[in-house]
Amino acid sequence: MATLALVLHNALAGKAHNLKRGGDAEEFIVELTISGRHLEITPAIRQYAEDKAAKLPKYYDLIQKVDVILDGQESKQKRAEFVVIAEHKNRFVAHHEGEDLYGCIDQALHKVQQQITAHKERFRNRKHST
Repeated sequence: MATLALVLHNALAGKAHNLKRGGDAEEFIVELTISGRHLEITPAIRQYAEDKAAKLPKYYDLIQKVDVILDGQESKQKRAEFVVIAEHKNRFVAHHEGEDLYGCIDQALHKVQQQITAHKERFRNRKHST
């Protein structure tokens, strides 16, 4: 198990948002933990999971910590789980099981992205209900 702090630069944010912050790119500090259960994490798997988890602050900039838990044995199905912790006690959890570990990482990431997007929509539209 390894813990890594990532500093992510997001230059894709809207210009008005960047002007409020006073810079060309925003900086997010995200603590990333990748751990394996019954599985040896190779450098290729670690890099793949890091690259995928690095995309999460693009969807929600209040993310503080991302835990990626990979589980599997040779003969059994693999499992990937993402636990995303954001400010204001927001927690997003998604997992996926399948034969391919890389596919499981992709699907679990997709599920957590959907949860984050739905949360942002609910939060954004809370005061504007009709």
